[in-house]
Amino acid sequence: MLKYKVWRLLGLIIFGYILCRIDWSQMANVLKRTNLQWIIIAVLINIPHLWLKSSRWQFLLAIQNKTIRNREAFLLYLRALYLGVVTPGRLGEFAKAIYLKQAGITTISHGFSSVLDDRLFDLYLLFLLAMAGLVLLTPWPGAGVFGWSGFAAAVIVPAIFLFSGMAEQLISLLYKKVLASKL
Repeated sequence: MLKYKVWRLLGLIIFGYILCRIDWSQMANVLKRTNLQWIIIAVLINIPHLWLKSSRWQFLLAIQNKTIRNREAFLLYLRALYLGVVTPGRLGEFAKAIYLKQAGITTISHGFSSVLDDRLFDLYLLFLLAMAGLVLLTPWPGAGVFGWSGFAAAVIVPAIFLFSGMAEQLISLLYKKVLASKL
């Protein structure tokens, strides 16, 4: 119980530190120039977006035969998202694995793998969107060709790994070269 209070206190300290670092006069100037309707729309759109991401993470856990209720998955996702925002590289999002272990849902390793898969899905989607942006916006000559090439690679390479058994070979090779020597 004391451990939870320490984590909550640490969260409040980090939040207080962030609030102290804000230039409130500049913040007031920005808010004066901001259209409040767009901020409200962004917040309202972000809630279902986060719900969908927590549902995807819940699905990844279900693949591992670990069940978690929708509300609990959403709240754990939001907790870890806060830590992810205040840590470099969003590493704080891996706290979801710790939360899952504390709740008795899974082990740290299974939780960690589900969070890693979730982050890889995010990176994959960002890459696809970046390639689509290059195709549609063509910020320089030849950007469309580069975008289509990247988009094709993003679709073809995972398919090759999934359907040819190369994924097992790659994982085995990585295990032998990277992990086995460390163990």
